[in-house]
Amino acid sequence: SLLASSCRVEDYLPRIFSEHVSDGILGTKIINQYLFKHLDEPRLGEFFGWLKSEQFKLIRITRPSIDTATSAYIAQELGTWHYLKSRQSDATATPVDGDTLQLPEYNFESISRYMEDHINWSDRLDHLLASHGLGNRTLDIDYESIRTNPAAAVKQVANWLGSQLLP
Repeated sequence: SLLASSCRVEDYLPRIFSEHVSDGILGTKIINQYLFKHLDEPRLGEFFGWLKSEQFKLIRITRPSIDTATSAYIAQELGTWHYLKSRQSDATATPVDGDTLQLPEYNFESISRYMEDHINWSDRLDHLLASHGLGNRTLDIDYESIRTNPAAAVKQVANWLGSQLLP
């Protein structure tokens, strides 16, 4: 895993990121729990300092903690993180009867733990962004906005990045 590497941030990120830049734009996904599981505080500081020094713009997809916790609980219980009705042959999709996903039994304690973790990770990310002066370089966009109106979300992201959309 990229973030679990024993190399220093400045040794590996520029090399890896430079291989994936197109028209000055790099797209990558950093998930809070993996970021915070694999980097200690000094490395987190190096990473966020590097993001600032390289003038990265960040896009953070937000979602209410209860939605994220419930989704994580269901995915963990079912052993899958993707459910796409139109792609049932996809190896990552959960087999279903008809159009109904068989949900696991509700477990308040498990969902509460997921929610507490999500809140803690979100708070840590807020703190890191603020303490490294990246708050004004971060666009927060709501997951539901992306899901319900993807065209508007893409336009918002393109505007934030200063990029032209194709017609």
